[in-house]
Amino acid sequence: MCRPRELIVHCACGINFLTILGLRGMMANADRRPRVDFLVGERNRPRDAMDRAYTNFKTRLDAHIDGRELDYVLPGLSKRMTAMTLLSRFPYGVKAWLKRREDSIVQIHNQRLGMILHLNAFSPSVIICHDIIEHVMHEYWAGPSYRAFIRLYITGTMKADVVLTPSKQTAEDIRKHFRTNPPRVEVIRHGVDRTRFHPADRRAFLRHFGLPEDRRYMLYVGSEQPRKNVPAVVRTFIRARKEFPDLILLKVGRADEVKHFPIREQLLSQLSAAGLGNQALFLDFVPDDLMAAAYSAADVFVFPSLYEGFGMPVLEAMACGTPVVTSNTTAIPEIAENAAILVQPTDEDAILEATLRVLRDDVLRAELSAKGRSRAEELNWDKAAAELLALYRQLDPRRG
Repeated sequence: MCRPRELIVHCACGINFLTILGLRGMMANADRRPRVDFLVGERNRPRDAMDRAYTNFKTRLDAHIDGRELDYVLPGLSKRMTAMTLLSRFPYGVKAWLKRREDSIVQIHNQRLGMILHLNAFSPSVIICHDIIEHVMHEYWAGPSYRAFIRLYITGTMKADVVLTPSKQTAEDIRKHFRTNPPRVEVIRHGVDRTRFHPADRRAFLRHFGLPEDRRYMLYVGSEQPRKNVPAVVRTFIRARKEFPDLILLKVGRADEVKHFPIREQLLSQLSAAGLGNQALFLDFVPDDLMAAAYSAADVFVFPSLYEGFGMPVLEAMACGTPVVTSNTTAIPEIAENAAILVQPTDEDAILEATLRVLRDDVLRAELSAKGRSRAEELNWDKAAAELLALYRQLDPRRG
C-alpha cells in the first residue's frame, strides 16, 4: 500500500507522463495542413498556359498546404509527340508511386499526365483537365502514335477521383463524351495575374521591337493550331487595311502547328499576295515583362478561336484594358461575358465588322476597356486558390 508521499510522487509521475503523451499528440497534429504531392511532369520545355496555371495556384497555396513537387526531365526536347516522350511518362508514374507520401493527395497538374493513372490508382487524386480538345477535334489525330497518346491520357484522366476544369464548357464536354462511369467533375475558373497583366505603357513594347508609335495595331496572341482560326485573323486584317491603311498586324506566339497543317506558310503567303508582308509582325516570343505593354499597344485584340477550354489570352487582354473581339462559342462567352464583342468565328464578315466598329469608335473602345478590366478583377487567382484549398481539405485523408 502506497504511503501518502509515495502516492503523491506516483500521481505526479503519471501526470507528467500523460502530459508528455498529450504534447506528443499535439505535436503530431500541429500541422493539419493538407499534404499534397504535385505531379508536374517535364520541366525542360517552354511554359504554356497549363504551367502558368499551376504556378499561380502553387504560389498562393504554399502557406496553407504541405506541398511537394515531383517532376522529371525529358531525354530530349521535341516540338512533336514522339515515342520517347510518350514512353517517358510511364517510368515517371513508377517514380511517383515510389515517392508519394503516406496520406497525401496526389494532384496531377495537366491532363496530358493522365496516362500514368493507368499504372497507379492514386487516391485521393485530383487532375486538372484544361480541355479535351484533342479528343473532340479530329484534325489532331495525325498518326497512330499521337492517337494512342490522346486515348491513353484522356482515359487515364477519367480514373482520377476528381477532375478539375477551368470552365463549365470543359465540364460539359467531359460529361458528354464520357457518360459511362463519369468521374466527379468540379469547376474552378482560372484567374489572371494582375501583377503581370494590367494597362501599361505601350511604348516599352513598341520601342523594344522598333515599331512606330503613330500607327494602329491589331493583335492576336496564341498558337497557329487549326482550332485557333488564325487565317481568319489575317484575312480580317487584309480587309480592314482598306479602311485603315495605317493598321499593323501583330501576332504573338509560336507556330505550334499540328502535323500536316503548315499554317505559318499559308499565313505569310496570304499577306505577301496582298502586298502586306511587311505590315505584319510574327513574334514567336515576347519577354514576360513586355506582355502587358504588348496588349496595351493594341487598338483591338481579335481572337476568333473555334474551340477553347478557357481562353486565357482573352482574359489577359481584358486585364490590360484592350478592346476584345472574340468568339461566341465554347468557353469564351462564360469568360468574357459582356466585356467583349462576341461573334460567330466562322463568319468572317461579322469578325471584320466588329473589328472595324472598335477601330472607328473611341467611345466603344473606352467602354470595352472599362468592362474588360472589371471582368478581369472578378476572375482572380486568389479566389481560385481558395476554392482549390477547400477541395483539398475535403479530400484530406487525415482530416478529423
